[in-house]
Amino acid sequence: MRTRYYILLISLLVLCTSSMGYSATLDIQNGFLYGADDVIVKEVKYNVSFLDQKVVSIGTASQFTFQTPQEAIAASQALLDQVFIGQFDIVPSLTNGIEPIDEDDFANIFTPYGVYDGVQSALTNIWGAKNAILDTEDQVHFGGGTIQADDSLAFAPTGVWAVWQVQAPSPVPLPAAVWIFGSGLIGLAGLKKRRNA
Repeated sequence: MRTRYYILLISLLVLCTSSMGYSATLDIQNGFLYGADDVIVKEVKYNVSFLDQKVVSIGTASQFTFQTPQEAIAASQALLDQVFIGQFDIVPSLTNGIEPIDEDDFANIFTPYGVYDGVQSALTNIWGAKNAILDTEDQVHFGGGTIQADDSLAFAPTGVWAVWQVQAPSPVPLPAAVWIFGSGLIGLAGLKKRRNA
């Protein structure tokens, strides 16, 4: 009887701990954060890169990855929750394109959204993830008005563009916890059968 409870308890413990916490796979080069893979935004996985370039070079063929402000806000929040962790949360200037200014070090990672028409006319608004030294100052904020094709963040030492790409779906393997839980259930069935015999 006790064995059955131990098997059930261990199975539940493994299932619960296997799904705790999530962070993206960080792209770190020479100690600097260049982006991340497996960032989950509204249940979809994305890869993101941090670039200090002109807008015209970060748009895909005719549009940005996100089309609505809600999507851009969710993406900016995902950066704060899944990417800016550990040393990259404490020292924002370790993000590619961000230069340290003073003790109030922070990084603005801008996510543009909307359709880009390929000309220098006004194209879209932006949302940003502000990653500051103090967690209480981390926030998602409106990044300002309309941007144009020749807008660059090269002049802004604390701002970079977030370039998002949808990750190709891959087959999802069953986690080890499922196999352990299934083995426990088979064991319980075997114990019951043995008792009835």
